[in-house]
Amino acid sequence: MAGLLARGATPAQAAAWGAYLHGRAAERLTASVGRVGFLARELVEELPRVLAEVEA
Repeated sequence: MAGLLARGATPAQAAAWGAYLHGRAAERLTASVGRVGFLARELVEELPRVLAEVEA
């Protein structure tokens, strides 16, 4: 969310987008890894791809 704030989002926007991006990253990992078994660091690694997907 700090990154979203740095990009000019308001705190409310950053919170909403942060929650969405987190959930979308988890959905992508679930599709490739399964419902159980991915690590938090894998979720973080997925965030740039999800952000690029949203910006496209």
